[in-house]
Amino acid sequence: MLLCIIGAKAYAYDIEVKNADGITIYYNYINDGNELEVAQSYNYCGNIVIPEEVTYMNRTRKVTNIGYQAFYGCGDLTSVTIPNSVTYIESYAFYGCSGLVSITIPNSVTSIRNSVFSDCSSLTSVTIPNSVTTIEGCAFFNCSSLTSVTIPNSVTSIGGSAFGDCTSLTSVTIPNSVTTIGGSAFYNCSALTSVTISNSVTSIDVCTFCDCRSLTSVTIPNSVTSIGRYAFSGCSGLTFATIPDSVTSIGDYAFEKCSGLTSIIIPNSVTEIGYKAFYGCSGLTSVTIPNTLTYIGCCVFEACSGLTSIIIPNSVTSIVGFAFYGCSGLISVTIPTSVTDIGDSAFENCKSLTSVTIPNSVTTIGNYAFAGCEVSEVISKIESPFDIKAETFDDNTFNNATLYVPAGTTDNYKATEGWKNFIHTVEGSPSGIKDPEREGENEIKRYALNGRVVKNPHKGISIIQMNNGKTQKVLVK
Repeated sequence: MLLCIIGAKAYAYDIEVKNADGITIYYNYINDGNELEVAQSYNYCGNIVIPEEVTYMNRTRKVTNIGYQAFYGCGDLTSVTIPNSVTYIESYAFYGCSGLVSITIPNSVTSIRNSVFSDCSSLTSVTIPNSVTTIEGCAFFNCSSLTSVTIPNSVTSIGGSAFGDCTSLTSVTIPNSVTTIGGSAFYNCSALTSVTISNSVTSIDVCTFCDCRSLTSVTIPNSVTSIGRYAFSGCSGLTFATIPDSVTSIGDYAFEKCSGLTSIIIPNSVTEIGYKAFYGCSGLTSVTIPNTLTYIGCCVFEACSGLTSIIIPNSVTSIVGFAFYGCSGLISVTIPTSVTDIGDSAFENCKSLTSVTIPNSVTTIGNYAFAGCEVSEVISKIESPFDIKAETFDDNTFNNATLYVPAGTTDNYKATEGWKNFIHTVEGSPSGIKDPEREGENEIKRYALNGRVVKNPHKGISIIQMNNGKTQKVLVK
């Protein structure tokens, strides 16, 4: 967020002239002394009417400017009438005018400068004339009573933090003329329930709508190609968001802590999803990942506790560390045969995850990758097992889960670091037939269907004789 702060300036003026109503206004000469600007004074209060012309020492001059910090900190100022002769209002002109409830900006003004109305906490509404083309940074920052604003079609850019901390602003329409919206432009507009973004905007910048907690839905137009860092971070009321096919990148923390978001479709145009882009979206139950992604970045879906299932496309080659950390509702995940790397803690604390299938394409599995998961079966398709850390799975998984391995690889797995910690290793795939060892029973002998004693599991149906006299059929695929 931009810092809307100012430095001090000495209080000075060239002349002082009383209006017809007896109120004194202070002026400076500008443009070689041919025109006047309203000068800074801490004495302005009540209702101020700025005249179009001022006669002083038998000479009449037009008032064309309102100077830098002219009304700065005038907390007792309640209203200002600005004449059409004024074409320029300098930065911070009305900064901190906490009693100002209304103001009319004339059609002669073309730009609303930096922090002009910052901290005007009593200002309830403002009409921006069609002459204005730019609203600069912090222009209305912390106007906490501002409930509505009309942005005309003449405006082409909205500066950073322009409406930041306008906590009473309920709706805003950004016209088609606007091509640029600065970072934090609507930061912490906590009452904002709806926003219309014009199809001329090409990017949603850093923290543009972050902490807009009442925002329930947003439609991003097809003109937008990137969603910046923290763009919608903390929009906890957001339940619906449409990301168009034009978007190629979603920045770090873009939808962080959007706890009301229930589903999101990421289009095929997206090639990059930033760090913690959907972190803490606890209401998210489903997500569609496009097949244009080659990796799922660090912590992208961390703490999405409502996510129950996810399909990772075949384009993904790497699942980076903490990608799904703390997705406690995740029941199943399909890792495609394109994936070669599963990072540290990638699925750690996915407490509901009961089954994991690891394709033969995987060459590295990071530490704590499946720690904290109550896994009952691990199906490894890896033909040549490689070392994994003892903390890759929990002791509970090593002791109680069944590890299913390719035919003829049991000895290799039992000789490989990490994998050898599994107590129950079976060749083949889960059959749905109970493994008697899971019931605490011990196998005495194993027979093929022709009655021949076999020493190791083999494909097909085997008959197992248990130590309690029972027999069980086991199918190994």
